[in-house]
Amino acid sequence: MTVSRESEGVIAKLDLVEARDGSVQPVDYKRGSAPDRQRVPGGVWPADRVQVAAQRALGQLKRLAREAERAASIESLLGVEGSAAHVYFQAFPAMLTEAAAVDGLRVRAPEPPPAKAQGGESCRRKDLRRSTRSAKEAMSGWTIRWDGDRSAAVRDLAELDATLDRLASDHPGDQAILAEVVAPSEDSLSVGLGREESVLSFVSASGDPPYYTSLGDPAAEGGVSFSFSRAWSEFPRRSLIPSTAAREAVRQFFTTGSRTDAVRWVED
Repeated sequence: MTVSRESEGVIAKLDLVEARDGSVQPVDYKRGSAPDRQRVPGGVWPADRVQVAAQRALGQLKRLAREAERAASIESLLGVEGSAAHVYFQAFPAMLTEAAAVDGLRVRAPEPPPAKAQGGESCRRKDLRRSTRSAKEAMSGWTIRWDGDRSAAVRDLAELDATLDRLASDHPGDQAILAEVVAPSEDSLSVGLGREESVLSFVSASGDPPYYTSLGDPAAEGGVSFSFSRAWSEFPRRSLIPSTAAREAVRQFFTTGSRTDAVRWVED
């Protein structure tokens, strides 16, 4: 199976697609031995990490492109654009940095290769499914990510508030940014910082839809931009909520690991 994105000049060929528990998982076979885990992080070659990041991003961007074609309003289109930017810039660092980890990448024990592979040669299968178990192994706690390649570990609410306060102070007004708060489960809640009003965007650990965005005034028109991974991402103005409410939602997410019911949400 081949997936591609002409606008990005990227083509990915999948060896196998598995259907399991109602979800579809791309699988890639590799010949030869896996690298030493003590020398290569995660026991996966850097080139394989880049390939997995591209495959995942292409599949999600292709789906979002179809949603954009069906968008019934500018507000809906802006919501799709924000989701696409989130997918793209989440995958982008793994395509540039050899040491970057690809969430959910697991090396499974060698199995008999498919019929097209030569007998007697070992294979490594890369399963792209993100699971709670693998996420907890990959992360020891909560993390805040911003500007694409910057991050900070947070151990308690005090550190969470202090980090978000600093980021808001460093990026006022037209420099406003989105900061991604990532749970040990790899669920994430992004929050807009630096403006009097904020926006929230929730993405589950799987990276698959539905995605959730905060809802403020449904009648609000226009858009507002926040910098995400050093590129501007525009949200419909109806997504804006008071910054105090957004920060409280982040605190509840940090405490419970779940989206708060105190904020209205819409599916993207």
